[in-house]
Amino acid sequence: QQQQQQQRTGSAPGVPAEVPIPTLPCGSVLTLHIFSTWGDKHYVGLTGLQLFDAEGREVDCFADISANPSDINMLPGVKNDPRVVQNLLDGENRTCNDVHMWLAPFFAGSDHVVTLRLQQPVKLAMIRVWNYNKSRVHCHRGARDVLLELDGVPIFKGEIGCAPGTLNPEDPNGYGEAILFTVDEQVLQAIAEHDSALLAADAEAAAISLQASQEVVLPPRPRTAGRNEDDPPAAAAA
Repeated sequence: QQQQQQQRTGSAPGVPAEVPIPTLPCGSVLTLHIFSTWGDKHYVGLTGLQLFDAEGREVDCFADISANPSDINMLPGVKNDPRVVQNLLDGENRTCNDVHMWLAPFFAGSDHVVTLRLQQPVKLAMIRVWNYNKSRVHCHRGARDVLLELDGVPIFKGEIGCAPGTLNPEDPNGYGEAILFTVDEQVLQAIAEHDSALLAADAEAAAISLQASQEVVLPPRPRTAGRNEDDPPAAAAA
């Protein structure tokens, strides 16, 4: 089993078997290496990336993002497919609509790399990786064994959970893997207050609850014949 895992995860030059998670690492180039999928032998994909800084705010100072392999448009006969790597930053993460996702060819034993460049160095408190969530069948295209580097320094090595292929308003974190670089309660609280994905989930859950509370309940159908024992004689006669 250990040998199978080593074959599945691959390796990156100079990277130890275990990578200690640093506290608030700082840098401007985030690199995501993907070594395996959740079972698909031909494609690998993601839905989105979220970054939060040391103040708990969502990072939006992106310079550019690229991937190698780039996307499935590099394949013969494929042209203008919308599943490009830029979709990872479009903010549409809680979705099963694959036009908001990235999809690329998968080559077993190779390194598949997504590179995100920021406009300036940022201290990172959390990274959330949203895995490929198109459907229960296609979620197996999602990334599994990965390595994260910041300015070339490894900051995480491990497994990203498989997305369920559905949407569940009661579990907004069910298809996004959160990697924490702090245990500071104030920072974590600030992240919760600025997390667009969780805020959207809360709003959706509130809307569902409101809709349920406003459902019309029809009154019991009135009697059409006979006399109710509780009715007064005049009402019964009428």
